[in-house]
Amino acid sequence: MSRNLWLKIHLFLVGLFLPLLFIIPLSGTQYLLGIKGEAVKTDAFSVETPYTTDADVIRALFKTQKVDFDFEYVKSRGNHSVLRPATRDHYEVHKTDTGMTFKKVEPNWIKILQELHFGHGPKLMKKVQIAFGIAFFLLILSGMILTLSLKKRLPLFGAAFGLGLIVMVVASL
Repeated sequence: MSRNLWLKIHLFLVGLFLPLLFIIPLSGTQYLLGIKGEAVKTDAFSVETPYTTDADVIRALFKTQKVDFDFEYVKSRGNHSVLRPATRDHYEVHKTDTGMTFKKVEPNWIKILQELHFGHGPKLMKKVQIAFGIAFFLLILSGMILTLSLKKRLPLFGAAFGLGLIVMVVASL
């Protein structure tokens, strides 16, 4: 393929996925730095129904309690469950001695971006993130091909690659 075609592929993918190209490294870096976002949890209601992770039963309980809330799926966490997506206000269901307690969870924007990063968003966003993963590989590939076509810049690229490889190996030990 020609250099011009690789450049078009590279620019299109960068433009298409630029929001995720910002969100993913920023949210991941914040998490690694110990900035893990916050979520305010408040008790919403309790029921004497035995603990369950059955989405239909949980939906019926919301309806019975006159709580207007919809979720896509239930993620079990042992003695409690998270009703996802977790990238917006959502609920947790906690097992109690007499049944279940529902807690409303209100994440701040940092927590929302990290939940998105972890793949805890809506199902459509998960599909977009899978496409992003494939596109990210193509971005790297097209960037390398474009770089290799710049003969005068190959020593700089080679030195940076070598240094990066050494840092990765040393950091991995």
